[in-house]
Amino acid sequence: MDLTPRLPHAPPADPPVGAGVWLPPAQFDDWLARLPAVGWLAVDSEEALAAGGRLRWVLGRLAARYPLALYEGWLCPGDADPPDAARLARLEAACAALAPAWVVLPLGWRMVDGRPLALPLPLPATGAVLEHLVARVRALREALGRPLVLENLPSLLPFRHATLPEWTLAARLAERADCRLLLHLGHLQVTARQHGFDPLDYLNGLPPWRVAGYRLGTPRPGRPDAPPDEAQWALLRAALLRIGPRPTLSGRGGSVAALEDAAHRIDRLLDGACRARTA
Repeated sequence: MDLTPRLPHAPPADPPVGAGVWLPPAQFDDWLARLPAVGWLAVDSEEALAAGGRLRWVLGRLAARYPLALYEGWLCPGDADPPDAARLARLEAACAALAPAWVVLPLGWRMVDGRPLALPLPLPATGAVLEHLVARVRALREALGRPLVLENLPSLLPFRHATLPEWTLAARLAERADCRLLLHLGHLQVTARQHGFDPLDYLNGLPPWRVAGYRLGTPRPGRPDAPPDEAQWALLRAALLRIGPRPTLSGRGGSVAALEDAAHRIDRLLDGACRARTA
């Protein structure tokens, strides 16, 4: 496929250092009618790419009111298959229309012989995988003309052939491919537990300037995310101390009221962290 670099857009500003909410399309109208006081929104790229008629109009109105993070779950940088040229073009058009603050890709792979798996899967942390990821992230960034943010995936089993710690792969990729990381704390909890490492080692192994933000919640296939447990809130507090306050996304799913409640708790934590750092 043609991955000829486009003329770059001006780098978009990050979402504000505050709580963001993952908004499903069923809640677009309700959210637009109420315009709750949250800092930013995240939407799945499927809604942005497929939106038409009123849905597209509402999404455009929301994008004019809130900074957006656009989650693209199909163009995975770990894929061996070349990126889908048609999807890449549609994503570029959606970015031009919505001007998202972030385009977020999963740090994994999904395609096998042109067919997608149900979900993206993690990769072994090896030198060869790192080289592949660096080349693919650079190509996707140049094709879209926009900076990219990569989100860590949960890994249920250690890879026998892994030669690097998970955090070293993420840190080296971010530096060499000039991208940033969205640190999914629920995924980190799962991976740390299954691989037998301390999640604080992961936090300490990342360059703070390469961490764009945090995400909370524990995904449950086919259901809304499980809300953060106290251990996950503690992990967020540790990240705020070690890395610093960042835009923080609440879990996926739930009512508008539940999303607002989670956002308010995140904002209180971030406000406290910002005050502590300036005291």
